[in-house]
Amino acid sequence: PIPYSFFFFFLIARRSVYLYKAESELRFAIPDAALKTLNYVEQFNYRNEQKDFFQCWFYSARSRANLELGNFDAAIADTEVFKLTNDSTPRLCRNVAQIRGHAFFRKGLFDEALKEYADYLAETTNPSNPEELFRNRGLAFRALGRHDKAVEEFSKLISAKVSAENYRLRAAELRELNQNDRA
Repeated sequence: PIPYSFFFFFLIARRSVYLYKAESELRFAIPDAALKTLNYVEQFNYRNEQKDFFQCWFYSARSRANLELGNFDAAIADTEVFKLTNDSTPRLCRNVAQIRGHAFFRKGLFDEALKEYADYLAETTNPSNPEELFRNRGLAFRALGRHDKAVEEFSKLISAKVSAENYRLRAAELRELNQNDRA
């Protein structure tokens, strides 16, 4: 007879393969295919010792797929689920605040986006996507009329040497707006 541990290993390996497939589809900008793959993965049951890790990985990938497809409420809902497992798998789940920030930003909820971005920056010293993070923070501050803070964020973007010329122009425009507001 085949030992039980073999079946357990096979189930974990199969689930991991599909999660890697979904990650690849996300990296190649095919979020609808990633969401289909993740919907298939959802049917697998988890053993207690693996539950937090796989659930966190699953909901992280699904929230990113929903974010790319414009399903912002679904992305936020998925981040709520894997935010609960953040304590047990912090390395995998550290981007939850960044994903939530992007979802709130794209919904136009700039105060909530800025709060999530601040939480993310408090958790990490090396942001995974500094261009989008600082750009969105700058645009959110600009939308809220906080031009000084927007200039600070675009300056951080410039110092990160990411699309520097475009953001130098935006920072200069905002400085002029800020000077005009004071006059």
